[in-house]
Order: sequence, then structure tokens, then C-alpha cells
Amino acid sequence: MSRATDLQFVESIKEIFGSVFQDYGFELQGEPSWDGHGEYFVTAKQDDIALSFYLSIIPRSPDCYCTLAVALSGKLAQKVNSKNRNADTNFDVMSIAEALDPDYMRPQGKIRTTQDLKAILEEEKNCLLKHCQGVLSGDVSIWPKVLKHFAELR
Repeated sequence: MSRATDLQFVESIKEIFGSVFQDYGFELQGEPSWDGHGEYFVTAKQDDIALSFYLSIIPRSPDCYCTLAVALSGKLAQKVNSKNRNADTNFDVMSIAEALDPDYMRPQGKIRTTQDLKAILEEEKNCLLKHCQGVLSGDVSIWPKVLKHFAELR
């Protein structure tokens, strides 16, 4: 049995993000895949936007970590790239929150139980809806500010 199964990874995503998927037309794409390098992932897609959920397994540790990334493709990626050549079109939601809100504090994200996982997924959902709600509807106007933030960190 995998850690993703033990922690009810997909079931927790469906429970926490079900309303987001329904409201914005996302469809979960199958079961979690193992990348061979310590992560399970599953993606929900809608047109030119993908929400990818990652469950990172720490070797020889009871701890896991969960991340939600927003990736743009197609016409939305072209919009971003028309103004910022070869711009990154994939960021994790909490990093977007940090870029847009200097007061945002990323929570301690250690996951050992399904309840821990659900708490992190709730925080990811809150960040998504607070900072990326426009993106979910195809408005990528926040992307230049996010790109600028990360360029300044380099």
C-alpha cells in the first residue's frame, strides 16, 4: 500500500477541491502517478489551466509534504509569453501568495496523517481562491507581478 493511499490523497483532494473543480470546470485526471523520484502527483485540467497536486515522500521519515501548482498552457501561456519572453508558466500556489502578499506566511507543511493533509489542502485552496481566482477564469494579469517577484529573488 502506498503513502498516497494511506493518506487518502485523491479522496482528500476531491473533498476539499470538489467545489472549485465544479465551479471552474476542472476534471481530475485519473489516479495518482508515482514519478519515481519521491512524489505522487495527480492533475485536474480545464482548457489551458492545470492544477497539479504533489505529495512528496521524505525517505526514511514519517513526514510528507503537499504542493499545489498552477500551470498555464495554450493561449494563456501565449498571453504571458507575449509580454515576457519565455516566462515561467508554472508556479506553486503558496509561492504565488508570497509573491502577491508580502505578509503571507507559508504554514509548516509536515504531513503525517490524513487530517494533516486535509489542513494543508485547505490552505492551498484558500491561497488559490484568494490569489489566483482570476487565473482560474483565464485572467493572467497577476502573472507579471509574480514573474517580477521571482526575478528579484534571483
